[in-house]
Amino acid sequence: MSVGKVACGAFAGVVVTMLGVACGSESSDSGKDALDSGPQNGFDASGLSPIDDAQSNVDAQSNVDATTPMDAGGDGPIVLEGGPPVPVDSGVIHACASFETSHGLVNVVVLFDSSSSLVRGPDAENNASTRWVPLTEAMKAFFSDPAAAGMKASLHYFPILTSGGQPVCQSNAYASPKVALTALPNSSFRTSIDEANPNGGSPMRPAMEGAVSYAKTLANQRPSEKVVLVVATDGAPSQCESTNENVRQFAATTYQGAPSIPTLITAVGPEVASLDQLANAGGTQRAIVVSPSDPVKASKELLAKLQTFRPVPSCSLSIPAPSAGTSWDYGSARVTYRSGSNVQTALPYDETCANGTGWHYDDRSDPKKVELCPTSCKTFQDDPQSRLNLAFDCRSSGDGGIH
Repeated sequence: MSVGKVACGAFAGVVVTMLGVACGSESSDSGKDALDSGPQNGFDASGLSPIDDAQSNVDAQSNVDATTPMDAGGDGPIVLEGGPPVPVDSGVIHACASFETSHGLVNVVVLFDSSSSLVRGPDAENNASTRWVPLTEAMKAFFSDPAAAGMKASLHYFPILTSGGQPVCQSNAYASPKVALTALPNSSFRTSIDEANPNGGSPMRPAMEGAVSYAKTLANQRPSEKVVLVVATDGAPSQCESTNENVRQFAATTYQGAPSIPTLITAVGPEVASLDQLANAGGTQRAIVVSPSDPVKASKELLAKLQTFRPVPSCSLSIPAPSAGTSWDYGSARVTYRSGSNVQTALPYDETCANGTGWHYDDRSDPKKVELCPTSCKTFQDDPQSRLNLAFDCRSSGDGGIH
């Protein structure tokens, strides 16, 4: 069948995948091959706000289920699984648009302790093998873990030292990251950590103040995303009037404030009890202890904890308006669930949700939303790395309703 022109800007400010058709061009391709290549853009928990290019690169790896009928190929109607028959119409542009919704993004502000105690003790003993090496290995594993896709991170170090070797106590000095906010996984964090040179004391209070200032800026700029502070350290604050008590109080105030910034701790060394108290004040119960014999285990625990902060998406997806001169062919909608383990399932249309699984329109005669049935909704919301894809055919003219 011939595919007509598709207007740009179909989603009124939301970038969508135009499948099989370039804006302003014509093609004789049915669009199925382009559909198999998958959507190019992701969406946040609202289903409508575009996620930036770094996240789009993640979304580009997904595929829409290719088993859903794409073209009648004859004179009979297309019938969706469990749905109403859709009359064949030569004005239909098949597979014209596709978009995804997923759990919201998490932005991780990492404050990394590079004080001298991580490599040498007060009696000149070598601490590197039990502190610096496992801590750096754990964090490098986290930054490079493919399962961290859907997160971004920045990297800040403390202490910052003057040319004379004294700690900088001004908090604004710690607000600028050594590695700016970057989509994970990414090797630039490994490179930065490998270049770090542990030295100096532990001015944790101004360091946390600076990192939190950066975190709050992110949170205010990205209200649909979550921002979490991670402090990777071996122990107690020691400089710039930093104490266990005032650091804990700052973490509590930061967590209880607006925007709320939780504090996670990855810990090595003998100060675990005080670091547990710091984590608890920051709303995360306890520190994640890095074992010298298995640092990767701590990185997995950190990742799992961060996943719990991902904003849970709605199971009711608003349908954006199509471009002028076209209308959605609502009877052709395809809803595909992709789990965090990349298993894809085409969800059936079920107007009554009799079996608990599948999806339906909010109003069959005048659809404004796609809504998941209860069981499918729970499955989607319980898997923080899952995604939901909605694909439509378009009509270049005539009624796009369900008949």
